[in-house]
Formats: sequence, structure tokens, C-alpha cells
Amino acid sequence: MGYKSLPLVAAFLLAFLLLNFASAFTVTLTGTCQKEIVNNTLNFTISSTGNGTIYNLVFSPFVPNAIVVGNYSLASLAPGTSNSIYIKLENVTAKGSYAAYVLLAYQQGSNFFTALFPCLVYFGNVAANSNIFVSAKYTFLNSTVAVVNATVFNAGRTPIMANVFVLLPPAIKAVGPSSELVSLSNYSSTNVYFKLLDPVALQQALSIGVYATYSNSGLHYASSNTLALSETASAKNSGVFLLLAISFIILIVLILLIFSLIKSRNKAREQHQHHGV
Repeated sequence: MGYKSLPLVAAFLLAFLLLNFASAFTVTLTGTCQKEIVNNTLNFTISSTGNGTIYNLVFSPFVPNAIVVGNYSLASLAPGTSNSIYIKLENVTAKGSYAAYVLLAYQQGSNFFTALFPCLVYFGNVAANSNIFVSAKYTFLNSTVAVVNATVFNAGRTPIMANVFVLLPPAIKAVGPSSELVSLSNYSSTNVYFKLLDPVALQQALSIGVYATYSNSGLHYASSNTLALSETASAKNSGVFLLLAISFIILIVLILLIFSLIKSRNKAREQHQHHGV
């Protein structure tokens, strides 16, 4: 291979690295639901920020005590844009407020990801304001386990038996139970802990939902708190960019060294031939 072909090799390597950079671009997705279900329709809005476009979006909604009608998808979603999806429901028997969610599968570069968007919705013009409030935070025990600490408070005058649980995307697994029944006396609080497995395996920011629900006098009540597990995603993406940058610099240096060596060798050969004449 002559030294004149080296620019072509450099161009090929540069294109390869740029493609890898493109696949490592960060994307932050935000999904929100209109809380009130109107005409048996859930209004869900997805928006994207970051520096990459995602493709082949497929939405899988779940709403308790209702059946989702139809399939919902988008061809692409560019950064800085949003799109609203109107999800039709039938056989609705719900009355009150509920924990719903929309699961999203999408493609970024050559990789495929999933994201979960928890939603708090209510039916039948019944907001069903809960007497229970839930707040949550998470900490990392080590590189493979995180703990969610959910604080549940009963602001009502009567005791409540509540179901406290977490909604997780497929990329995150619970170590042990993902729900717990708690008994709360009036004006009291308690803490519930959930362990999550392998959170550092995330390649993009993900959301989890923490809920507390109960029923009373024919109505269902729910309160929620959403956590964004984004710290590990940022760290991982930063590591990818750093690795690609170092690789790029090393390859360019090697190409320049080879180019210089071949050029020097050819020049020495020409000088030798000139002296021989």
C-alpha cells in the first residue's frame, strides 16, 4: 500500500469514528400524561433533548381497569421536539386515581433501548385526591445495587392500609419484592426500601415510578413520585466519548508516523538512486 493511499485510510477511519460518536450521542426523553382521562382517551406527550435523533419509537401503554385500543408508534423524534399521542381506551371500569405507565422502545444509532414513563391519571371526573403522600430518593450501595427509599405519609384522620410499589423499566430489576403493604395510622409516616439490580448497566437516563395506592368507599386513590436515574448514564456516556477521543488521537498519530516513515524511506531511496547514477 503506497503512502498516497493513506489519506483514504485516514478518511475511512475518521468516518468510522464519527459513526461511533453518533451512536454515543446522549438523548434525554421526557414523557408526560394529561392527568384526567377525557372521552376514554389518555393524552401522552413525548419530548427529546440532547444531541441525537431516535428512531422506530413503539409505545406500549398500560392503564389499570381499562383496555388499550390500537398500536402507537413514531418513525423518529429529533432533539428539541415533542409529539403528542392520543391513546384510546375501552372497557373502562376505573373510578378514582391510578398508577399508569407508558413503556417506550426505540432505536438510537445501531442500539435499541427501552424507557418507562410513569403516569398518575384519574377517571370519571373524580380526581380522588389521596390522603397519602409519597416522596423518594435513591442511593448507590455499590456499582451493581441501588436502593430506593420511599417515605409514605398519611395526612388523613383515619388509618390507611396502602400498597407501596415501584414501576421499573426492563433494564432495571428489583432485588426482592417490588411492592409492600404498609399500615399507616392517622398523621403518621413510614419508610419502604427497594433494591435495584445493576443500575450502572444503563446507557441512557431512565425514570422509575414510586407509588402508594389504597381504596376507600368505592374510590381508588394513588399518589406518586418519579425518580430519574441519570447519573450513571452521564458517567457512562462521558466514558464512551473519552475512549473514542483517545482512540481517534492514537490512530491519527499512527497514520502520520507511517506517512512520515514511508515518505522518508522513499526520499532516501531516491537519493541513493541519484548517487548511483
